[in-house]
Amino acid sequence: MGRLRSFYSKLTSAVVGSMIYFLIRAWVLQMGMNPNDMKLLSAIIVALALCAPVVMDKYRLKKSYTEGGE
Repeated sequence: MGRLRSFYSKLTSAVVGSMIYFLIRAWVLQMGMNPNDMKLLSAIIVALALCAPVVMDKYRLKKSYTEGGE
């Protein structure tokens, strides 16, 4: 997400993200999930969205590390 510099790319990613979120919610409701459980699904999606940048940064740091200090 650090690559997004311009306003239009940030706006586009926000719109696409919200569309994906609503598609997932519609799919889950079509599967017959209780609408009250949508709060749990929303919390899981938000938690994953908040954790993703941290996990990606740790992965990049681990990938750039080499044994021997080079």
